[in-house]
Formats: sequence, structure tokens, C-alpha cells
Amino acid sequence: MIRKIKTILSHCFPAGSGRSRRLQRAAARARRLQVHLKRQCAFRQAAERAVSSLPLPSRKLRGAAFLSALAAAFMPALPAQATAAQDPAGVVGRTVDFLLSMLTGVGVCFIAFGVLSLAISFQSHDDAQKSRAILAILGGAVAVSVRYVIQIVAPNAGITV
Repeated sequence: MIRKIKTILSHCFPAGSGRSRRLQRAAARARRLQVHLKRQCAFRQAAERAVSSLPLPSRKLRGAAFLSALAAAFMPALPAQATAAQDPAGVVGRTVDFLLSMLTGVGVCFIAFGVLSLAISFQSHDDAQKSRAILAILGGAVAVSVRYVIQIVAPNAGITV
């Protein structure tokens, strides 16, 4: 195809004219474009072959996924059995104990994070990071000691250590 274009245009423009150089450049651009399009087409065909060879999920698998999603969507609508406790103070005591245990766990995490940050700050010689690490350690210590402070302040609150 490019040869035909070259021969036709070479008859129209003789070799001595300045247009022949432009013609040669245009032909070279056309060749580069043709090579590029061939590569792009080959890449596209390879990609289509790779995508078409991927296995699609079976009908049973799609059905099972749909049913599980449907069950998860309607799960909050199911009634939950709730039993009343005989002692409301016991329920409150267990709830407070649970919350204080959670607070103690968070405090321990803050202490560990503060110690790690303090070690990193000593390595990097960063004063701002040292102060943040010390504050994290102190905040974790306060969170861990809340249970004991409440027990000292209100000994009849029913909180066991």
C-alpha cells in the first residue's frame, strides 16, 4: 500500500523538488504509523484472548452468592430473643466492668505505642516526638489506672479488681 502511494506521488513530484523530501518524511511517518497500529492491534488481540480465557463463575456459585447476600441483608430484621435479668444492678455492674476492661486494654495499647515512639524519637533525636511519646505513655497509664481510682473513690460501687 505504501509502495503504491510512493510511486504515485513520485510521478507527481520529481526528485529534484523540495516536495520530495516532504514526501519522504510523510512516507516514513506513514510507515511508523502502520507499524504502531499493527503492534497495537496485536496487543489488543492478545488482551482479548487473555480476558476471554478467564473462567466465569458457575451458575450455582452465583446463586449461592446471591442467597448469602440476601440473607446478610435481612439478618437485622430477624427478631432477637432477649431475656430480662433478675438483678438490674448486676447487669449494670457487668456492663461497667466490661467498659473498664476495654479502657484498660486501650490504655495498655497507648503505653506500648508511647514506648515505641519514645524509642524511635531517641534514635532520631526528635524532641517533639519525644514529648508526644511521653504524653502517650502518661495517657495510657491514666487509662489503665481508672478502674483503681474509681475503686478508691467509690468503694461501694461494686467494681471488683
